[in-house]
Amino acid sequence: RWWRMAKPTRKLEASDGDDEEEGCCGGCCCPCCCCVLRFLTCRRGKRGSLGLEARRLIRLGLLARFGLIIFSFVQDAHSKVKYTDIDYEVYTDAAFHVLRGGSAFDRETYRYTPLIAYLMLPNTVVFKAFGKVLFSTADVVISIVQYKLLRGALRDADASLVLTSLGLWLFNPYTATISSRGSSDSISSLCILLMLLLLERRRHALAGFWFGVAVHIRIFPVIYALPLLVHLGRPNRSIFEEQGGNRGSLLALTREKVAFCLASGLTCAALCLACYALDGQRYLDEAILYHFGRYDLAHNFSPWFFVFRTVTHEGARKALGLAAFAPQVACWVYYGAVRRSTLPFSLFM
Repeated sequence: RWWRMAKPTRKLEASDGDDEEEGCCGGCCCPCCCCVLRFLTCRRGKRGSLGLEARRLIRLGLLARFGLIIFSFVQDAHSKVKYTDIDYEVYTDAAFHVLRGGSAFDRETYRYTPLIAYLMLPNTVVFKAFGKVLFSTADVVISIVQYKLLRGALRDADASLVLTSLGLWLFNPYTATISSRGSSDSISSLCILLMLLLLERRRHALAGFWFGVAVHIRIFPVIYALPLLVHLGRPNRSIFEEQGGNRGSLLALTREKVAFCLASGLTCAALCLACYALDGQRYLDEAILYHFGRYDLAHNFSPWFFVFRTVTHEGARKALGLAAFAPQVACWVYYGAVRRSTLPFSLFM
């Protein structure tokens, strides 16, 4: 109560008469358990208001994921086709090595930041599904961040549009199964969503921190740097305003751009140095350099996996690798700096 008195709040308009204020669980950008529980249990607003309906959806999405986690024990015990992701077993084994005083990279095929192994330590001492609960909870926290972003972007829109957008994430079988099977993708995705929320609130240094964490956990978010630099060239605009098509925004040097770049660079560098202090060259070889030269022959989500599986000549493989990379570079430049679009759309493409 004293915090709400000290921090000015503004009412969020909604077409259905919702009287929820941003000060109610809206000023915090930290994905801690207390904030999540406070959001889910907050009952401010009129009956049937947008806030209460969103919380019902989020609670159902959380229960659905917990139900899938319980189902995973049944399928793993009675089916040859396991529900649990093989990467989850790798995380757990790596955590076991860490618990015994070894390195996460003592587990063969562990190609991730050691932080994931440390997060999975409760898997070996509490219960084996702890990581699934953690990743599923992060997946639901993503929906809470989405709700906060949508309330700002769709102020005058029909409330059903906000709820539909939430439902597309919460009840999407693709996202629900990824997190409940034990994939850590939701952690890096949550970092990116927190970055967007903080950019919208003009807290550029803290946004840079979460971007640095996301890049450390998984290298691929570094490709978002181009549209981010374009956006930060005119930092006073909303992330939902169109950008791009202006080289000046990309090259402009602003205080907000400097703060974001310094925060993200220092955060990523500090985390990498900490991991290097733990595991030395093995960390660089397995978690970073490995991903620049690997051939992913078993990843059937990639349209190139079968081509690389059948072509064995090393020179032909390198040529095919460049051919696969060229369209991605073209899309990166076009959607990142040339085409006029909102920042979330540019990152998505």
